[in-house]
Formats: sequence, C-alpha cells, structure tokens
Amino acid sequence: MRYILLFLGLYMFSSCGSSKKVTKTTGPTPLDAEYYQNIDGNINRLHQLFQGTFVAYDENEGQWTVSDGDSVILYTQKLGEIAKDGHWIYNYDFMTSLPNEPIYTSIKKIEQIDRDSFAIIYYKSDKNYTMEEMLAEESFTGKKFNLDQLIKRDKKVVFVKYSASMFVGHSNTYEDKQCDCLRQNIYEITPKHYKVSAKFFDKETKKPIEKESRPNYLLRRDIDRKSLKVMTTGGKVSKKKNG
Repeated sequence: MRYILLFLGLYMFSSCGSSKKVTKTTGPTPLDAEYYQNIDGNINRLHQLFQGTFVAYDENEGQWTVSDGDSVILYTQKLGEIAKDGHWIYNYDFMTSLPNEPIYTSIKKIEQIDRDSFAIIYYKSDKNYTMEEMLAEESFTGKKFNLDQLIKRDKKVVFVKYSASMFVGHSNTYEDKQCDCLRQNIYEITPKHYKVSAKFFDKETKKPIEKESRPNYLLRRDIDRKSLKVMTTGGKVSKKKNG
C-alpha cells in the first residue's frame, strides 16, 4: 500500500509542476479566473472557490511540501442543496498516507452580509466521516447531515470580495496561548491557491508585534475522484478529529 501511495504522490506532484493539468475541455475550468466570472452572484462564486482539492506547497522554497512521499491535502465539498439549505462546505484535511485519519475537519456556512462581504460561520459535525465514506457515493451531500440542528462554534471569518475570482477573509482577533499574544488569521482564496497567514498583537497594548509564522499555502489541483479513491484503498479507518 505504501508503494501505491508513494507512486500516486510522485505522479501527482510531478504533474502539478506545469501551470495546470491538461484536460479535454472546451471552456474555462476551476483553475481559471474566467470560470468564476461566469458564475452569477458573489456568494455563489465564493462557495465555488472553496470547493475542490488543494495540496500543500512551500511558497518560500518553491517546492511541494513532501516528506518521504507524503503530503497534506485539503479536500472540500459542498453540503446540501443551495436553494433549500444555503451555502454549506465540508473541509477534510489529511495526509496522503493516512487518508481516513484526518488532521482536521470542519463544517462551514457562508452567510451574506452585503453585496461584497460574507461571514463564514463554523459548526460542529453531528457525525464523523472518513475519506473512504465520503467517496463511496457519487454525491456527498447534506442528506447525511442535520444541517438545521448543527451547533455553532465560537469561530467566524469575514470574507471580502477583491475580484470575481479572489476573496480575502479575516478572523476575529483571539488569544493564542501558545505564542502568549493575540492573533488574527488571514485567508486568501483564488482559482490557483488557498493561503492562510496570521497577524499578531500584544495582549495589553493591542499593537502589532513581529512573530515568525510561515503561511499555510496550498495550491488548487485537479485530482479526480478515482485518484482519491486509490489513496483510500486499504486505508485504516479511525475516529475523526473535529476542530
């Protein structure tokens, strides 16, 4: 199994070296800005930008974040029916060697504040899933989730539209006990990448302070369901961590 994962990982990372994966298409893909410009409504554009597969990349070193053939992948999929339930997202972060033991999972709902700004509200999951279970169906939807009964978490991020294909979000400022200061996370989503960075502030004065923090940078990649299923073959299923 490890050799299968290693081969798949190397193939995936080498194919990502080009600007985009070559596919048979007659129009723009989710890797193109034009794809989102053709979507009606900013909330629908943001919802679509969140969906897809993102692979960890070291922006400073200019190389894929790989260790012994292993890497981190963020798999994101919509939940429910937009017309009935609104704009929901399911996030699933995992190591390629442990696809059924996620690093982090979350459920989020996009709520419109005004034309160009949106609140991302986080919720606790009412049930845990593995990648294998998520891929077992053609459509992993809100049918398995009681969306109207989910409990809100004390976390919110406000995203603002910079263009039809770029949105930037800021979290509330909160105490980071690990660095003994206040912290605010900044999120940037585009057709090419998903980036999370941070600003730090003194707890007493609230003034900005310098702290070393390497951004969490992931590139959007066109990884099909078949390739994802190969990763889960023979995977060990265990209880998920909710964050």
